[in-house]
Amino acid sequence: MTDILDRIDAATAELCACGCSRPLDPDGPSGWWATELCQQIWQRGDRMNPGMRVVRLPDGGGLAVDPEAVRAAMAQVAAGVARLFEDLGNAIRPLLVKLADTAEQMRAAGMIGETLPADPMERALYLRKHRNTGPKQQQRAPRRIDARRSR
Repeated sequence: MTDILDRIDAATAELCACGCSRPLDPDGPSGWWATELCQQIWQRGDRMNPGMRVVRLPDGGGLAVDPEAVRAAMAQVAAGVARLFEDLGNAIRPLLVKLADTAEQMRAAGMIGETLPADPMERALYLRKHRNTGPKQQQRAPRRIDARRSR
């Protein structure tokens, strides 16, 4: 009987009993589980398959998570988001083309301001000439009238 137990202990030596395959810490709190979360998972009956990980929950508990299942779910989410943006792009593309055509027609009719010159030096001179410096300053009345300075 002890020979069988020795074989079992040798096969599972230094590994967590919950099935997460993490090594046991010799100075750890338990000789069976790697962490308290592993013990909680075992006691709840959620036996872990090798390769699964324990995730801490906000309430202090733990949850066994399969990283491959998470990756697959995230790939599905990414594909769904890509489809959403593709559909959105297809939906607004005709409107953007129409808007661009209207802008070209308005520019040709002179309804939209001048276009900037292509040459960088000409563009800089154009922007300097047409810069917006704001309204001209109006002279304001003095805050107090000084009799000595009057004419």
